[in-house]
Amino acid sequence: MQIINDNTVVVNNNDELKQVLSQENNYNYVYLGNDITVTSGFVINNKKSKVIIDGTYNNVKYTYTNNLSLESEVIKVSTTNKKIILKNMNIVSSHGYGVIYVPSHPNYSSVVVEYNNINFNGIELSCNYYGTTKIIDSIINVEDTNSVSAQKVCDSNRILIGGNTTISSSSNKNTVFFFNDVIPSYIKIIPNSNVNITTDKELMNGTNRLDLIVGHGAEFLLTTGNGFAITTTHGARNVLIEEMAKFTFIEKSHQRVPMWNVFGNFTVKEGASLSVINTYMSTPTDNYNIYFKGTNQKFILDNPKYINIYTKNANVIYTNNPVDFIFKFSRINMWIYALDYLDACTIDDTPAFYWYKENNPAQITGIFNKDSTTVTSHNFTESELGSLSDINSFKFQNIKILTIGLIKTNIHPINDSINAISGHTIPYSDVKIEYSNKTLTAKADENGLFEASIDAVIPDNTNVKITSCLNSCYNERKVTVPFMGELTLLKVTENIPFNMIPSSLNPIILPKKNKTVITVVDSRVNSSNWKLYLYFTNPMIEKEGKILIDSLFFKKFDNKEILLKTNKEMIFESNDNGGNVSVSNVTFSIDKGLFLKPSNNLLEDEDYSTLIIWSIEE
Repeated sequence: MQIINDNTVVVNNNDELKQVLSQENNYNYVYLGNDITVTSGFVINNKKSKVIIDGTYNNVKYTYTNNLSLESEVIKVSTTNKKIILKNMNIVSSHGYGVIYVPSHPNYSSVVVEYNNINFNGIELSCNYYGTTKIIDSIINVEDTNSVSAQKVCDSNRILIGGNTTISSSSNKNTVFFFNDVIPSYIKIIPNSNVNITTDKELMNGTNRLDLIVGHGAEFLLTTGNGFAITTTHGARNVLIEEMAKFTFIEKSHQRVPMWNVFGNFTVKEGASLSVINTYMSTPTDNYNIYFKGTNQKFILDNPKYINIYTKNANVIYTNNPVDFIFKFSRINMWIYALDYLDACTIDDTPAFYWYKENNPAQITGIFNKDSTTVTSHNFTESELGSLSDINSFKFQNIKILTIGLIKTNIHPINDSINAISGHTIPYSDVKIEYSNKTLTAKADENGLFEASIDAVIPDNTNVKITSCLNSCYNERKVTVPFMGELTLLKVTENIPFNMIPSSLNPIILPKKNKTVITVVDSRVNSSNWKLYLYFTNPMIEKEGKILIDSLFFKKFDNKEILLKTNKEMIFESNDNGGNVSVSNVTFSIDKGLFLKPSNNLLEDEDYSTLIIWSIEE
């Protein structure tokens, strides 16, 4: 044993680890100085509120192994232990009580066990039945180990997952997580994380009062064999996909119906993406993607970036009870028949019904049940509805595919001097061009440029329809020749996280983690200067309503600093394009653009966010 200071020690074997953690002393930070194999278990001393076990010492990452089986042969917490952190180590375990055992009793509900930068191979990671399990920047493989069958990843009441984390389970009989049906129960994907969970079984079991939250800017890929929950009576309560988050849920096969039971409200926030895909082509007609099974439920889509809900044979959304829906969206598409997954939603598989507005989000509210959908309000004009599907066709019954999303397209000038129809859209989109009973096709390149040759001059007053399609999203543009080009804000960096390492201490200034790029296409024949503006809708705020007043500012290219408010501020001006098509990638490096200057102390483990709006003007 090596003592570093009054609180820190290095241990080399199980006996030393047991001595340090089970006895009353001041050591709460323990390094592993060697690979450690458990020979006997122990209880962490009740005087230790927080303990950190770090598996990397002198740049060597060690392995902690437990191949024992009895309850007494594992590290066990006391009721007064509040937080146990295992970090920077490999773990191999065939112990059925997890790595750190927290007994199944409400007295242990405040215990947090965190696994940070862990490579785990074993039959079960965490037994913390009433407490919280936190998994950060880790690779977790639950598998048969030491001739013992794989169990679950976690028995826990609250689960937080963050950083770059991959979880896989090869158990042939257990779900990934088990919950005790105690409120609050949740799975939270920490903001700006990248999480991948894979299993041939189901995600969870044990409750229908589980909240699923995907934090803003996070990416969460969930792939299961048999859906979300092991029984039709279990599943999620409230579902929240926060701003700019991306949740992809794929079911590979079929065992139970439906794919996902939801018992509370289902909300997808602005700029977020959601995919709920059943790739099993022989699914029965009652294998609904989302089954609203509660009462007084709401289905809220608050202008998401992207939605794709697909099944071959069932309805994508179903309920036996009335559900209120409040939709705000760019463009929504519905199919009543579904091609096989790889063939569906292409440029040639156009939706049966679709609705959108040209320049503003569309809004539709109403109520649906098993048999009918009633639209109670919408913001379409009679003129707009004249070129869209009948609003009475907006129904959830018999819908096999539902998508939301809009592809931006800039159309280059069309006149008697061109020999091709061209434009800019999202990279790799498929494009169809229709005019005068002619149909042309093109594919956008890596920069979004598309072009289709024409064999003759297109006469004036000819209507040209250009359709773009990518990942089940569509955009239809209709222009009349001659068309003189346009100015388009094609895309922006969608998620801008701030680095918690300050670039300045007095005052504290937090830079963004990555550069910000704004792409503007100007194809106007008669162009002028254009200006780029920025503003936010609300100050930086966390979930409980704590606001950071006057905390966001913008540093322009000339180093002039602008305090951002709800009124728009000009941050960049471009010269005209000289009558030629130009693509401007306005790039703000990490030392330019947005900065965060906290106006008060930040709350630990809380996420602050706001929505910023970019706009251009001639």
